[in-house]
Amino acid sequence: MVRKAGLRAVSLALVVLAMLVGTWISWKARPARWRGPRVGPIVARPTAGSSSSPWLNARPGVAYVGDAACARCHGEIAASYRAHPMGRSIAPADEFPGLGAIPRSGATFEAAGSHFRVERSGSTMTHVEERRDGQGGRPVACSAEVAYAIGSGARATSFLIERDNRIFESPITWYARDERWGLSPGYGRINSHFDRPVVPQCLFCHADNVQPISETVNAYEPPLLRGSSSIGCERCHGPGALHVGSPGSAGDIDRTIVNPGHLEIPLREDVCAQCHLLGDQRVETSRHDVFDYRPGLPLSDYVVVFDRQREGSKRFGGHFEQMRSSRCYLASDGRLGCVSCHDPHATPAAAARSAFFRGRCLACHDSRPCSLAEPERRSRSPQDDCTACHMPQFPSTEIAHTATTDHRILRKPDLDEKPVPPAPSGRPLRAVQLANEPAPRREFAIAQAIEAMMAPDQADRARFGAEVQSALEPVIADDADDLPARLALARSLRLQNRNVEALAAYDELLRRSPGAETALDEASSIALDLGDRAAASRLTKQAVRKNPWSPALLERRARFLAVDGRIAESAGAASAALGLNPFLPLARTIRIRDSLERRDSSQARSDLDALIAINPASRPVLERWFADQERQVRPR
Repeated sequence: MVRKAGLRAVSLALVVLAMLVGTWISWKARPARWRGPRVGPIVARPTAGSSSSPWLNARPGVAYVGDAACARCHGEIAASYRAHPMGRSIAPADEFPGLGAIPRSGATFEAAGSHFRVERSGSTMTHVEERRDGQGGRPVACSAEVAYAIGSGARATSFLIERDNRIFESPITWYARDERWGLSPGYGRINSHFDRPVVPQCLFCHADNVQPISETVNAYEPPLLRGSSSIGCERCHGPGALHVGSPGSAGDIDRTIVNPGHLEIPLREDVCAQCHLLGDQRVETSRHDVFDYRPGLPLSDYVVVFDRQREGSKRFGGHFEQMRSSRCYLASDGRLGCVSCHDPHATPAAAARSAFFRGRCLACHDSRPCSLAEPERRSRSPQDDCTACHMPQFPSTEIAHTATTDHRILRKPDLDEKPVPPAPSGRPLRAVQLANEPAPRREFAIAQAIEAMMAPDQADRARFGAEVQSALEPVIADDADDLPARLALARSLRLQNRNVEALAAYDELLRRSPGAETALDEASSIALDLGDRAAASRLTKQAVRKNPWSPALLERRARFLAVDGRIAESAGAASAALGLNPFLPLARTIRIRDSLERRDSSQARSDLDALIAINPASRPVLERWFADQERQVRPR
C-alpha cells in the first residue's frame, strides 16, 4: 500500500487526468448556472406592496385569490386566457395541454457526444442520456422522470425534474415548429446533463405564486405549483382579494383591482416588462424582492435590468427592447406598447392572424397607408400581412430550431437592416429599464461582477473586479447586511486573484447567512484551490450538507478527501456524485483508485469502461493511466 503522502500526490494526479481528457469545466464557466441566487431572507408576499399607491390592491396585506375566483365573474375571458401562451406557461407533465401532440415513438437523437431518448408509459415520461464507447461496451446512462412541462408548446416545450423540492431542467426539449426533439437551450455550449438548477428568476416568469426557499439556489416550498399554476390573472392585475370581496363602482375606475389600461404609460409597460424585459442581467434592488412586485408599482423599485447589447439587436427574448427602439414607439411618445398589438387575454386563430395584426397596424396607419400598391403587397404576402414585411421572422441564434419576430418594426427592412453583433461577456453593461437615468451604482456593480466572471480575458476580469470592489465597499459600509452586495464583493476579489481576501469575504457573508448555497459553493472552491485544508474541509462539508443534490459539490468534496489522503471517504462521496451524474470523470478516477486499493479489479475496470464511454477519444490515455495505477498498488 502506498503511504498517505503518496495518496495525496496520486489524488492530485487524478485532477490533472480529468483535465487532460477534456471533460473538466473550470469555475469560470459556472456563473451562467448560478445567476440570481437568493442569499438572504425572503419578504413574505402577503405583506408586500406600497401604502401610497392609488391602487388599493397594490397596498400591503392584500391577498391573492387565484384564477378560479376571477372566473366566477369573468368566465369568457378566463376560458380564452387558458388557451393563451401565458396561460400555458407551465403544467404538471401529465396535464400539459400539448402532450398529445408530442409523438410517443421515435423520440431519439444524438447530440453533444451523447445519445438521448424519451420513454413514455401511460402518463409518465422519462428522459434518458447515454454515452457509448463505440466498441460495443456497456453504455453509461442517466435517466430522470419528468415532473413538469414548461413553455406554451407553440415553439418549444422543455421539461423539469423534481428531487426533494429542488427543480432541475432536463437536457431534452421538444421543438414544435420542427416537430423534433433536441437539446434544451444552452446545452450545446455546456451539457449540464440533468443537473442544471432552475432558479427563481426562471420560474418567476413561468409559474404563479412559487415560493423559493431562502438561501437556496433551486429549492421551493411544496407544492411547486399553486392556484392557476401558469401565469395567472393576478400577475397582470394584482392580488384580487379586495376586488372579489367588494368590487368598485362600475361607473368609475375600480381601484380595488389594477386594469393596466388605466395605468400611466411607464407603469403599464412595467406590467409586461416584469417578464418580457429580459436583458443579460436582472438584479434585485436592496429594498425589495422581485417576487414582491405588484402591478401599478414601478418595477425599477424591485429589479434593475441590464443589457450588454444595443437596443434593437436581434436577440431571442428581446422583443421588449426591440419594440422600444422602433419608430412606432418613439413617435408615439411611448403610447404604443405591447397591448397595442397583442391581446393579453386571447391569441387569434391561425387563419385570422394576418387580419388581426393588420387591423392593429391600421388603427394608427389608416390615414397613411402603405407606399406599395396592393397587388405588389399581395405578391409578397397573399394575406396582405403587414408584419410579413415590417416584422419578419428570423432564425434564433440562441435557441436551436426556433424563429422569432423582429419587433423593431423597420419601415424598409431590406434597407434599414444593420446587423448588430452580440457584445462579448464582460463588456460594460447599461440599464435598459431606466431609459436615460443613470444606473444604480449598487445594482450595476452586482451585475458587472457576474458578467466579469464570464469574461474570457484575465486582464478584463481583474479590471472589472477592481471597479466592482470600488463601487461596493461604500455600499456595504452603509448596509453591512446587504448580502447580494457582499457576494459580489467576494467575487470581485476573486476576479483579481486576491483569493485569500476573497475567502475572508465569503466567510463574513456566511457568518451572516450560514446556509447561503452560492457562497458555500464558491468559497469551498477557493479554499480547495488555496490548499487551505481546514477551510476546504469545513466548507465542502457544509456545502454538501446544505445541498446533497449537487453532483458538482459531492465531487468537490470527494476531491478534497482524496487530496487529504482519506481515499475511502473520498470514494464514498464520489459514488454519491456518480449516483446523480454518472458522467463525472474525476469521481470515476477517484473510485478507480479506491477499488484498486481494495483489490476490486472488477469494479475498477467497470469504472474505466465508463470513463472511456464518457470520452472515447481518450481511450489510449486512460488505458495507460489505469495500467500505471495497477502497478502502483501491487504488493511489493
